[in-house]
Amino acid sequence: MLAEIRAERESLEGVREEEKRLREELRKQEEEGVRAASDLGRRRREGAKRMGPAVEKELSRVALAGANFRADLVSRPPGAESLSAHGFDEADLLFCANPGQEMRPLSVTASGGELSRVMLALRNASAKGRRNRTMVFDEIDTGIGGKVAERVGARLKGLGGAAQVVCVTHLPQVAAFADSHLLVVKRAGKSSVATGVQPLTKQDRIKELARMISGSDVTEEAQAQARELIKGAARG
Repeated sequence: MLAEIRAERESLEGVREEEKRLREELRKQEEEGVRAASDLGRRRREGAKRMGPAVEKELSRVALAGANFRADLVSRPPGAESLSAHGFDEADLLFCANPGQEMRPLSVTASGGELSRVMLALRNASAKGRRNRTMVFDEIDTGIGGKVAERVGARLKGLGGAAQVVCVTHLPQVAAFADSHLLVVKRAGKSSVATGVQPLTKQDRIKELARMISGSDVTEEAQAQARELIKGAARG
């Protein structure tokens, strides 16, 4: 009986030692986390100061001259109790499309077309100095057309100088700026539908842009307009 009590006491002492070791390890991890989160917050504040002017400059290039953009950071007091996987900070992106308007959260104030252009501006502003990346834009031209679509196409092409850009679009003004044009096609079988991607030759591309302009009835006028779009994109 005495031997059992001694063994149990030794076991409990071992548990206390393990608890002490784990608590010390937790303290060190928390201190390291606080240091990393504080450094991250400092870098975020520095980046937020640069982000606003850089994004506004890009917005002026996609027909949103005069728009205001700002990244607001709200930071919790540094300490282990307020530490999260994202550090101490919460960010809110504020936007207004016209001078003199109140800046409000981007998620509630931007229209579909404005939101698409803000996304493109953010991508362009953050791409400077960073290469060897692939960016995918799925119908970023939603809610725009005409000259605005041409400007968006030109900025996408400019972004292609720093990254590989894959853009899904239904607008000929945007597609005309592509270096390579791929057509997504569906083929229906007796019991299934297969989707494929078809690279377009120069002539096929003219016909596809013409179809995007005029619909299923591809006219000579539409093909002539498609050629002009491609020439204009090459000049731009």
